[in-house]
Amino acid sequence: MKASSYFNSIDTCPILVFILISQGKKDVSALCIEGKPQEGEAVKAWDELYTEYLEEFGVSTEYKHYTRQRIQLCEMIEGLYVRNEVWRRILIEIKKHEIRQLEAQMAGGETDFNVTLGRLSKRMGFGIDPNKTTIRQFYSYLKA
Repeated sequence: MKASSYFNSIDTCPILVFILISQGKKDVSALCIEGKPQEGEAVKAWDELYTEYLEEFGVSTEYKHYTRQRIQLCEMIEGLYVRNEVWRRILIEIKKHEIRQLEAQMAGGETDFNVTLGRLSKRMGFGIDPNKTTIRQFYSYLKA
């Protein structure tokens, strides 16, 4: 029996597979190229792929800001419960409201992948096939 093989690099994985998994529309078994997907192997392939993606392209500034706000909220909650700083309650509610606004902006700001693909294809002057275009190629087109 032949071992299963997986997309586990941004140089081989089609952008469509990556986007569908990232959006939760497909599970990591979609990374299987050949053979029967095994959950542990598929998860390992996703970890390798996503780690390489983050190392190459990083995390968006918007997400970094959101994460900093969440950390600040945790620090405020810690002050309230561990150090009994009751005055922090109002600041915690304000911070929660700010975070909800950021989450709404992030959710509302998501552009449909097909719209992005269409605009990018038009700008590049050729059709981009999301089933053949790798993650690295796609993001290099975005930078161009």
